[in-house]
Amino acid sequence: EETEMAEEAKKVLLVDDEPTVLRLFEEYCNIAQLDYGSCSQAEEALALVHYSLEKFGVIVLDINPGTIELAREVRVTQPTLPIIFVTGRLPEDAKVLIDEELKAIIAYKPILLNGFISLIQAALASVSS
Repeated sequence: EETEMAEEAKKVLLVDDEPTVLRLFEEYCNIAQLDYGSCSQAEEALALVHYSLEKFGVIVLDINPGTIELAREVRVTQPTLPIIFVTGRLPEDAKVLIDEELKAIIAYKPILLNGFISLIQAALASVSS
């Protein structure tokens, strides 16, 4: 039963309002055999994080006002949960939008399969250690 609990925390939550990007990230997770949940709206993601029986080990977000607010709210209740923003914005623009206290990782598009999986695996390892 203990391994089951550890496994549950390995789930990835994908949040992107662009259906094509969401499908790509879902496919990346399938290839890497990572368990995931996905949604297109920050409000839905917040409900999943707070009320779902499933525990997420990492959240992957695009950058928009809703997801930044989501990250802030998650930080309050789950200070150690890794948050990864994947964005098409320029680094200087992204860094202005993402507060340092969010302790988020920022990755830039285009992100390829190996880079995406490495980020997720590193984030999950940081939680379990």
